[in-house]
Amino acid sequence: MSAMYGRVGGESIFAITFDRSPHADNQQHPGPGQCAWLDRPLSPEEQLELRYTNNKNRISNLTIKKGKIEVLQYEGDNGGRDLRYLIEAVHEGRLFNIQATRAETPWGSPYLKITRVGP
Repeated sequence: MSAMYGRVGGESIFAITFDRSPHADNQQHPGPGQCAWLDRPLSPEEQLELRYTNNKNRISNLTIKKGKIEVLQYEGDNGGRDLRYLIEAVHEGRLFNIQATRAETPWGSPYLKITRVGP
């Protein structure tokens, strides 16, 4: 699993790439770096990228030290809670829960849009 954060047109975008889990989450939790739907594995045509977008939540302060990046301040809804939850889960390799739907970028590239963060 890997992730990228950026701001485009005043909107925060946190993009996460992952591998497919061979199992539905309700049968067996996905392994490290894997994702699955609650009731089934992802199908071969479903994209391996999740995107969280928000025009209020953003990173406003971070430090970079040798081998370590630390976000010092999040801003936005609930203090940037959703963005913090996602960034920390990916960084620490923890299991996390989201809801997502199929979507396309304005230029037609498919991805899975995160519509709800957390259990």
